[in-house]
Amino acid sequence: MLNRKNKKGFTLAELLIVVAIIAVLVAIAVPLFVGALKEAEEQVKAANIRSVKGAAVASILLNDKNIETEKTNGWVATACVTSNGDVEHLAIKTGSGGTSKVDTCKPHEGADGCGDGTDAGCGKEGDGGCTCKYRVTVYISALDLVNVG
Repeated sequence: MLNRKNKKGFTLAELLIVVAIIAVLVAIAVPLFVGALKEAEEQVKAANIRSVKGAAVASILLNDKNIETEKTNGWVATACVTSNGDVEHLAIKTGSGGTSKVDTCKPHEGADGCGDGTDAGCGKEGDGGCTCKYRVTVYISALDLVNVG
């Protein structure tokens, strides 16, 4: 006859209960983590748009000699934002408004590293490598020039 008092360890039922509890905790935690990642990504995109817009407005105010004639159309600024947040390859041209956007760069696809063939690049192959993480396009109106700061 077996004596249960001398046995050490957990029963199969106890182990299954512990595994079930862990599974429930993981099922709760994973969606919360994924949601936090998506929210953080949206905040990064918004910060990139603000950075490029600020750099473009500063460049327009400091360098644009035809600011009075171009302010009716506005400007379109395109730039590369690196993984450490630096704004590179800022290109500004006159153009009408639209929706600001952030695209993820695909290294060495097309002439500029972004795969869209535009000349406002995210790093061309041969210029030290493609350091771009995001390609940001912003639209700047005359009102943006007034509301600096």
